Parts: sequence; structure tokens; C-alpha cells
Amino acid sequence: VRYSTTGSSILRNAQPFCVCHAGCTLAVAHNGNLVNAASIRKDLEQKGSIFQTTMDSEVIVHLIAKSRARGLEEAVINTMKCLKGAYSVVMATERCLIAFRDPYGIRPLCLGRLGDAYVLASETCAFDLIQAQYERYIEPGELVVIDEHGLHSYRAVESPRTAHCIFEFIYFARPDSTIFGQNVYNFRKALGAALAREVKVDADFVMPFPDSGNYAAVGYAQAAGLPLELAVIRNHYVGRTFIQPSQSMRDFGVRVKLNPVREVLKGKRVVIMEDSIIRGTTSRTRIKAIRDAGAKEITMLGSSSPPRSRWRRSGSISAWTASTTSARRPWWRQQAATPTVSAWPASTATIRFPWRTPPGNISWRGRRGADPWRRTRSYPRPARSSKWRWRGLLRSRSGWAPTSSRR
Repeated sequence: VRYSTTGSSILRNAQPFCVCHAGCTLAVAHNGNLVNAASIRKDLEQKGSIFQTTMDSEVIVHLIAKSRARGLEEAVINTMKCLKGAYSVVMATERCLIAFRDPYGIRPLCLGRLGDAYVLASETCAFDLIQAQYERYIEPGELVVIDEHGLHSYRAVESPRTAHCIFEFIYFARPDSTIFGQNVYNFRKALGAALAREVKVDADFVMPFPDSGNYAAVGYAQAAGLPLELAVIRNHYVGRTFIQPSQSMRDFGVRVKLNPVREVLKGKRVVIMEDSIIRGTTSRTRIKAIRDAGAKEITMLGSSSPPRSRWRRSGSISAWTASTTSARRPWWRQQAATPTVSAWPASTATIRFPWRTPPGNISWRGRRGADPWRRTRSYPRPARSSKWRWRGLLRSRSGWAPTSSRR
């Protein structure tokens, strides 16, 4: 049983999702997110389809039911052509087992053997638990049907390119799994070692936020020559906090989940290793708990590569970027790194918006729509352009001046 990736966290949305149609029972388990699920659902509802859940996985069942008269394999192929987004799906009927994957291969899905039988799983660690033998990965855009006659493979959708989800390596996958051809434990450890070569910190020891930060912390500590301490103890009866529906529940889950060891932290300079920062709200609670435990100095590092934000082009405002510095790419692609912006002049200008919300939902500091109620923000200014002669609202370093006086 797994939780739904979209919709409410209720029992009705739990997977596998089971339905009965035309005398056939179908159980569906879906990993991923469908970006066009809302439009497909609206179209199906207008044609009379009745949905029982709020998750996007139910769309797959309805699309298969529409083409069921052509045969199950043909119905799945037609469904795959309609779906957009990330999906690794396993379905079971009374007579066969079906698996298919999106054409970009965003989420993992692998095939194994247990004696004369076939097994399917998202990660290879599941095969280790039942002592099954790993065979291969389901290819992007591939449909696999397993029945009493054996395994049948179909190229359902052409794969233009692969686009594996990096967050599978950083957070989702178990460290004892091998996904996309790489071991997760070694990958996370290599991220920590690469970070140690980039960031030098004078500290007493390195500590992770368990459990996702453990393996990057090992790599960082070994590469930096610092001791590794487990100064935060995790309560293993609490699940992942970032998927909780409300912020108050996430904050409470963090306090219950992680408890610092005061005797280890008191008076120490510590380096905290995290795998990633999703919202940043739980990190504030964690840092405060460590500071209250008596830590002298705290340095927090994230092993995953930083996002590269760009300003959105809109209206009378030129394209902007979040900063005038080159965006650092992941360590394994540094050779191909290129600056994301041209060199802007050092002078700055201030744009004052006459209405409350900035036009085109302009980003600020890389966050789209952040802080929209402030009317004045400083932005780097490119070369002089007629686009900037806008309602006399430019301000120079010396003060306000109408655009007609600017030469």
C-alpha cells in the first residue's frame, strides 16, 4: 500500500487502486505525477465518467476502460499516448501482470526473476528482500505484459530522450538500491565528497540530519578530514515530514522526529549536512533546536545542486535572472557550465509598480510571485531602452527623475 502523489491523504486514495469493468478486475499502482490529469479528467467527466478519488492515477483507469474493446494491450498503448508527465505503472488482472513507463523514464521501474516467475518493482532493494534476481530496467516508453505464455514487450511510445529524476538519487530512493544504473549510496557519498572540495569549513565535527543526510555526511567528513558525529537522534516511528498536508503538522513532526544530544553539541562548531532543502520551513525548526542545545557555531550545507532560477520575460520588462553570477551546475557537469546571464552594467534602477501586484507575476530573488505587495524593488538595469521609459517611474542613484529628463 502506498500513498497517492496527488489529491487528499485519505484511505480512498491509497494504492493499489482496484476497479471492476466489463467483468475484469484491475489493480493499479502508479508512481509519478501526470501534468495533464486535470484536463483529461474534465473531458472525461463531461462525457459521463464518474470518479471515485481525487488522485491523478484514476485517470489511467478511465482511459483504459474507454479502449477496452480493442484488447487490454491496445488500450494501454492508447492510454500511454494520452498521458503527459511522469508515470511508472504496474497493473494486475486475473490473467496477467502489466508494467509501463513514460517515454522520458523520469521514475524508475525494474524487472526481476524469482524462479520461473517475474516480479516488478521501483527499486532493486525490493528484489533483495524476496531473494529475487534483478534482470533489467523497463525501458522508457516500453510496455511489458506478463501472462501464462511468458513475457511480451512492446515499444508503445517513442522515447525522444531520457530525463531521469535527480531527486530519486538525492532523497526518494533507498541507499541500498541501484537506480538508473548507479548505486544510490555511492552517489550520495560522492555528492558529499564533492561538496567538501568546494566548501572548506573550520569546525569540530560533521553531523547529518538523519536519515537522508547520513551518506552525504560520510563523504564530506572523509574528504574534509573531520570527525563524524550522530548528534541528532531520529525517532523511527515518524514518517517523512515534508509530505504532511499542513505546516503546523510538519513542524510538530520535526520536533517529534529529531532530538539533539545536548552533551555532544554544547560549545561545539558543527557542520550540518542535509541532502536537500525543499521548503526550508522545517530546517528553521531544526537549526533552532540545535542552537538551543548549546552549539557554538552552526554551518548548514546541502549536498544537492542548487536550482538555477531565471527571471520571467513579461510585458514591458526585459528578461531577468536571479543573480549576475554564473549558476553553479552539479559537480558531474561542471565542464559544461556556462553563465546564465550576460554582464549587466553595475548601475541599478528601481521600478515602482502603480498597481499592487507586479505585472506578469515577476519573480524576485528567483521565487515567482514572492512578496507581491511591496511596490518597490531594486533590479540590475541593462542597456538603456525605450522599454524603460515607462510612466516616469525610473529612479537614478541621485533620486527620482522623470524619464523625459534622462539622456
